Amino acid sequence: MEAVATWEQQREDTALVLKITGDVDLSNSDELQRAIERLCVRARDEDVVLDLGDVRFIDSSGLRALYDGTRRASERVRLRYPAPHVLRLLEIALPGCFAIDGTEQGAEDVRTE
Repeated sequence: MEAVATWEQQREDTALVLKITGDVDLSNSDELQRAIERLCVRARDEDVVLDLGDVRFIDSSGLRALYDGTRRASERVRLRYPAPHVLRLLEIALPGCFAIDGTEQGAEDVRTE
C-alpha cells in the first residue's frame, strides 16, 4: 500500500513554509524532495520552514528528501514542530543538520556548529 502524504506551500512573514502532512516514505519521497528544492529556489534569500507537525511517519527515504532537498539553502532552513518520533530519527540519522523550532520541550536549535 502506498503512503499518502501531501504538502502545501504558504507564506509567513519573511519565510516560505512547506506544510507536510501524512506518511513520507519511498513511494513519495522523490516528489517531496523536488517540492522542497523548488521552494528553496523560489525563496532566494528568504527563510524556508518545513512544517512537520502533521507528519505521522517518515522513513530513511523521507529523511533523505529533507536533507537533499534543502542542500542549496541549508543555512536558511528550519524544521518546525516535528513529532517526538520524527525528532528522534533526525537526532540519530542527521544530527546537527537542521535547526528545529517548536518541539514539545519548546523552541530549540539542535544544529551544532
